Amino acid sequence: EDATKNLLGITLLLAAAAMVFKSYLQGRRSAAARRAGVSPHAAPPPLRVRPVPTVLVGVLGGFLVGLTSVGSGSIIIVCLMLLYPSLRGAELVGTDLVQAIPLVSAAALAHILVGDFQLGLTATILIGALPAVWVGARMSSKAPDGVIRPALVFVLVATSLKLLGLSTVVLGGALVLFALLALPIWGALDAAAHPEPIWLRAGLDRRKWIRSLAWFAPIGIGFGVAVAYFARTRPQLVAASLVARPGPVST
Repeated sequence: EDATKNLLGITLLLAAAAMVFKSYLQGRRSAAARRAGVSPHAAPPPLRVRPVPTVLVGVLGGFLVGLTSVGSGSIIIVCLMLLYPSLRGAELVGTDLVQAIPLVSAAALAHILVGDFQLGLTATILIGALPAVWVGARMSSKAPDGVIRPALVFVLVATSLKLLGLSTVVLGGALVLFALLALPIWGALDAAAHPEPIWLRAGLDRRKWIRSLAWFAPIGIGFGVAVAYFARTRPQLVAASLVARPGPVST
């Protein structure tokens, strides 16, 4: 079981890195689309389900959930992201939650039949979890990918480190350090993906924001800069990218 958890931890850590790299590539493609005068927010083509690999994902997820209780969220959402890269963050979360209902129910029933659960502890957890999951689902359905994907990366990293055997204190410190460093770096990459004309159209200084995010990341101040970027600056850039491209300026 320890070997399985270590393998899962390494897999989730690699998946988090892959998600960051994928977001960077998507940012570059969006920037290229903007330069070509094409809206990067155009509706994606209809989703085509790939039956065989998707069933195999279900087999893997079901086995891991029954064996370790890990997989209904973390492993399956990573597999869905790799199989269906066009899915938005909210669609990934929603699909994962819906499939988790029968999956976890089947695994839970198997453990109930053999008596491997504590009723009082389970009921107490559900008192807090049920309203919280409803609030989280509502927030996820309305939040943009720029919020959901960093949150997914954070959860994947936290899960992977815990599976790799880090103590609670060490894990807490590692996650704080990760958040302080990763969010401004993510912000700098996202800011760099928006071309200069979009920044000018929004009335913002591109170099100033990228430098602030990159330079302040190692000393912790970059976290506050990143929060300001994602909360205020990035929405302005997205709005500016939707405005019709201006005509050539005579000199």
